Amino acid sequence: MHEMSIAISIIDIVESYAKENGAGKVLSVTVDIGDLSGVDAEGVKFCYEASCAGSLAQGSEIVINKITAAGWCPICETEFRPPHKFVMCPDCESFGCKIICGEQLEVREMKVE
Repeated sequence: MHEMSIAISIIDIVESYAKENGAGKVLSVTVDIGDLSGVDAEGVKFCYEASCAGSLAQGSEIVINKITAAGWCPICETEFRPPHKFVMCPDCESFGCKIICGEQLEVREMKVE
């Protein structure tokens, strides 16, 4: 379950930020998880909550923003919602499409005190 290692990495990131900024506690963390990131958002949330004990993030809230995937075809300039990373354009059936959004996995915001 790679969601556990992702959750632990998030905790490491927020703890490092809190320490660097003289904060004693993490109140919340907001994470963006794209549809095409290969990450189960609910799994990350569960693992985060289970892994916070004994850290500056203990008792903090994790807010997950699910980012909708978007693809773009440079041939016909169509933007569309791809179901996976390797897709054909729904309009012109070209395979030269680019994913423009939805692959991200990043800590967006933190609240500390």
